[in-house]
Amino acid sequence: SSELVNQLRQFSKIRPSVQAPILIENMLKDTLKQLQESATSQQRLTLELEVDQLELIGDEAQLKSALMSLGLNALQATQAERGLVQLHAYIATLDEQSCKRSTYKVRPGRFVCFEVSDNGEGIKAELKERIFEPFFTTKAKGEGTGLGLHVLIEAVRSVGGTVDLLSTEGVGTRFVLKLPCQLEGCAPTLTADV
Repeated sequence: SSELVNQLRQFSKIRPSVQAPILIENMLKDTLKQLQESATSQQRLTLELEVDQLELIGDEAQLKSALMSLGLNALQATQAERGLVQLHAYIATLDEQSCKRSTYKVRPGRFVCFEVSDNGEGIKAELKERIFEPFFTTKAKGEGTGLGLHVLIEAVRSVGGTVDLLSTEGVGTRFVLKLPCQLEGCAPTLTADV
């Protein structure tokens, strides 16, 4: 019961969101560096940037925490083999059809997209429906709170974004965070179907 109390305390922590310019390239390089400290010698991390030094308005601590959570989950999923975890950032334009296919409904427009993918075991089909629920975890008792993905989706949704999950058992998993682009220089590098 003390574990449940600790989870509830963590879940109920309210930290004011700090909206400020985020230098995406710097944040992602720092995130990659931190993830590399948790990787084994058999795991490889890559970073692909199609955003240069683009700034995004948002809460850097929340975004970095979300990317770290996804990255650490990806590293855990690839421990049994020669794992590959990839971070990718790009700009995409979502049209009406793309928005309808998104996990959470968003308006058409330009989005800064952050992908975290791995070549791990993938997520079982029956678990995909519950993956963002609070307190849901597939980890052993004491290894996870089941709050990481729920907090992530709530943070992304609070700024009008969405998170898409693509996973195939035995092949790997890809999470795509899509955040609305509020800056003038936010030209798309990809269109639709992301």
